[in-house]
Amino acid sequence: QNIENLWNQKSDSRWNGKNIEDLMSEAKISNFDKKTIKEMLTVLAYNAGPNKPIILFGDWLQSRIQNLKKYSITKQDFDFKIPIQDEFKKMTASEAGAMKQEYKDLSAKKKKTEQDKKRIAQLDTLKLDRLDFSNYIRAYHTGFAKGYLKYVRDAADVLDKTFGKGVCTPKTFLEL
Repeated sequence: QNIENLWNQKSDSRWNGKNIEDLMSEAKISNFDKKTIKEMLTVLAYNAGPNKPIILFGDWLQSRIQNLKKYSITKQDFDFKIPIQDEFKKMTASEAGAMKQEYKDLSAKKKKTEQDKKRIAQLDTLKLDRLDFSNYIRAYHTGFAKGYLKYVRDAADVLDKTFGKGVCTPKTFLEL
């Protein structure tokens, strides 16, 4: 119920008066399975609290909307089976945020030095401006730790292998 209420709540301070529906529409993913996305956020809420998943999802949508012309959002962006990049395994959430800000600042510079161009290329390999949702959660909530939804997804995979897909969890559990 709380996820549903927060889903429809407009946020002036975070998302310029938009709610999740508005952001999904702007991100051109309003046709994605909202029930499954809400399920993901609800499962995440067990570990993160009821507000944090919606905030992270809205912030992620807003960050991806900025680069939508270059990098569209796909269902693959919601795949919690994707392993984390080695570069991120020891990074904290504040380090990830600082790197993202550095990338944004360097990219916005009108005149870039050779050193700026090298650093942009280095940061670009981390794909901080186009992280999938699971890695975004890891970056900005858990500091790139494995992440609660990944643990839940792994447990569901074990159950599926042991008892058959769809026996203990829905066939599309944490998948779009």
